[in-house]
Amino acid sequence: MSIAEAAPVASDAVDDYRQAQRCLLTEVLTPTLDRLHPGDSYFVGCGVGIEWNPEASDPAARHVYPDWYFVPNAPRLKDGEPRRAFEFWREVFRNMIVIECVTGDGHSERDPRPHRGKFWIYERPLRVISYLIWQPEAQRLDVYEDRHGRLTAQAMTDDGRYWTPEMDCSFGVWSGAYRGIAARWLRAWDRDGNLLPTAAERAAASRPEAPPSRVERLAARLRELGVDPDSV
Repeated sequence: MSIAEAAPVASDAVDDYRQAQRCLLTEVLTPTLDRLHPGDSYFVGCGVGIEWNPEASDPAARHVYPDWYFVPNAPRLKDGEPRRAFEFWREVFRNMIVIECVTGDGHSERDPRPHRGKFWIYERPLRVISYLIWQPEAQRLDVYEDRHGRLTAQAMTDDGRYWTPEMDCSFGVWSGAYRGIAARWLRAWDRDGNLLPTAAERAAASRPEAPPSRVERLAARLRELGVDPDSV
């Protein structure tokens, strides 16, 4: 499907799309992350909260909830159990990469207010090294990188992608269908420019090509003889 054929995500379908987007990122990136960080030495959170301010009286102010984030060198399990939240204040891991899939105008994801806004939390206490804001309704992708303690807007490459050496891939916008939803998606490509595939795409690529049918063989033979098969 070409980019022009993919419609923007309708407002009433954004929640389903956001969940699918999280799953898509995890599905295509897991083989690469497993290769880069063997032995479960990384953590990916999909809607899992990051507890960054345990002293806050308001429970809602203790956590921030990115759509998707990657923490290198952090074990997937905590005390042998799946993490219910990532306790950043207790386990200070750096080089975190955060991705937000935005609903509405993205004001919350760009909010710089100290101790309250997501942008401030990602920039200051969490010190994320890359922050991607993907707005499917507006078809807009903004990328920020840590530059001397400040998240600074970054330009895309000529092919409209953003390279992340920590994950050995680039991010960009892809048009197609995933889980029955035809739209534009945030996806990843390897260093050679190959799209990181889903399990279904890998299976389709490994499936042997069907031999030509009798009709197709006959049409090819007619073309060799200089005869247009459509005129016969």
